[in-house]
Amino acid sequence: IPYPFATMAARLGVSTEDIFTWLQEMGAMGIMRRYAAILQHRNAGFTANGMVVWQLPEEQVDALAEGAAAYTAISHIYRRPTYPDWPYNLFTMIHAHSQEECRALADELAAALGVPPQRYRLLFSTREFKKARVQYFSEYC
Repeated sequence: IPYPFATMAARLGVSTEDIFTWLQEMGAMGIMRRYAAILQHRNAGFTANGMVVWQLPEEQVDALAEGAAAYTAISHIYRRPTYPDWPYNLFTMIHAHSQEECRALADELAAALGVPPQRYRLLFSTREFKKARVQYFSEYC
């Protein structure tokens, strides 16, 4: 839907400005922290998914995550705890048209962020599980 908030506003009989005001109020009250659109990436032609896992010094994680967020090919960034057998503390999901393109993007990102090759790994998705959207108050929208 090109303008999802306009569609929702029309269903509710309010303006899009009313929707945005309400969303800001919900955020200020701590009720709604975020909202997001879901892109069905396979339908958009992005058939390769690569999770780049990064082994970074703790003091660099936030800065490198912000740098990674500037890349449009990255859809998700997560900071995670490390374990003795899993030293990776930052995860970034890349969507691309091929595994080769994923590798090139991961290498480009690592070079731009100054991360040496031995400090990251690229893991490819082998299966996509069913996704179900959570629907709250669906009778109103």
